[in-house]
Amino acid sequence: KAGKNFYTEACGFAVITASPFAMLIRRLAARIPKKPIDIVCHSLGSRLTIKGVALALKQDPAIAARLGRIIILGGAEYGAAARKLVAALDGVAKPPEIYNFMGTSDAVLERLGQNFGPGEDGDQQVLGNAGLGLGAPAPCWIDLATGGKALNTWFEKRNDGVFLVSDLPNQAADHWGY
Repeated sequence: KAGKNFYTEACGFAVITASPFAMLIRRLAARIPKKPIDIVCHSLGSRLTIKGVALALKQDPAIAARLGRIIILGGAEYGAAARKLVAALDGVAKPPEIYNFMGTSDAVLERLGQNFGPGEDGDQQVLGNAGLGLGAPAPCWIDLATGGKALNTWFEKRNDGVFLVSDLPNQAADHWGY
């Protein structure tokens, strides 16, 4: 008998908490009217973020103008959900800038997200490995691959103490190193 799938359960919690997160976004917009709302998320937080932002936009489309940057690190949300969010932002005068930092060989996402996650609309590819997955670029979305030595070399040349870490040689980052 198979055991409980805790990963799918955690994915479900992200969906449940999207409503309170959407309310938080709307409250921030009301209480801090002159500043953009930036969101940073990692792993399953991308599921909460994408679902919550989509819900906030559905409840109040003017929220789109209040969002600044959305930064996704090793996202465990599925490309289908992200593509729906991008479609909802199509035509918005000033959509948020969405930066998706992804590794092409994120073992955590490969083992959990793509094998045990619930998927969405038949999509089992998570953002942290496959990116948005559109044939053409989306104006508000940028996929940034962190795999390979080139990115770490770029960080080293900056000489400002900022770098990405990895458990694997010649890799710029792994799932826990963002």
